[in-house]
Amino acid sequence: MIARHIALILYVSGAVTLLPVIQYLLPRRALKGLAGLELSEPGGLFFATHWGALVFVTGMLLIWAGHVPALRAAVVLAALVEKAALVHLVYRYRRQPFAKKLAGAAVFDGACVIVYGLYLLGF
Repeated sequence: MIARHIALILYVSGAVTLLPVIQYLLPRRALKGLAGLELSEPGGLFFATHWGALVFVTGMLLIWAGHVPALRAAVVLAALVEKAALVHLVYRYRRQPFAKKLAGAAVFDGACVIVYGLYLLGF
């Protein structure tokens, strides 16, 4: 059933996943709004900006894989790993205020991990 709708799933989940481009373009503002964090060090700004770019690229790849079936398995696996890492980190730091603000993203990414995993298993 998932395989029948995978293109639409990839378009929608990819579109949501590319939203962190805002963190690439406006890292201080995005982190303040998203997680209540203030960046005070240039290194933190560097890593926050880079993370925004990487997640944006993951979203673009998911959308591309919606168009190109030959890319799907590799892109979905890569996105599954990235999203599982976010879920793990939000859970690991769940008592921290910034992680609590990321709960919605973790729920979305957790759902993606399940759907992507089922797709890769042939459902």
